[in-house]
Amino acid sequence: MDGSKDSDHFKIRPAGAEETPIIVSNIFHHKCDRFEVIRNPNRPNFILYLAKSSTELNVGFVYIYDHLKHGFFQVDLNVSGGIASVDKIFPIGDKMLCVSYARNISFYVDEQLKIDHVQNIDTAYKYLANPQKTNLIARIKKVPKGLLSFGASLHL
Repeated sequence: MDGSKDSDHFKIRPAGAEETPIIVSNIFHHKCDRFEVIRNPNRPNFILYLAKSSTELNVGFVYIYDHLKHGFFQVDLNVSGGIASVDKIFPIGDKMLCVSYARNISFYVDEQLKIDHVQNIDTAYKYLANPQKTNLIARIKKVPKGLLSFGASLHL
């Protein structure tokens, strides 16, 4: 190789429009400083975005990205009793498990954003979901720092 940019081994060309990433300017109207991307491995186009605050507990807003409008839009998660803010989202099977410690509930959301299987939760526990089995969730008792404890699993 002679070191020139256009040698026999490769050619340089400008990127096409389909190869250029789209950079979108969005305004999020919440005081959130953390942004998590949750992708469902079983449904690669099922992606939720969770905007959270590191200073305010139990404040989490869910967004989706609209490819046609090139922007992020907040999802209103209407459950019985009002709209739920979300603290954690776990991809499970073909759905997402959302946990709201502010409302003491968990629920599943499908790709069409339909909510089902709303369950009460106990804030004394952390909930960890099995990534493939929607009915198997581990419940671990929260303990003060310095102590170690393991809880049992439960079925929701």
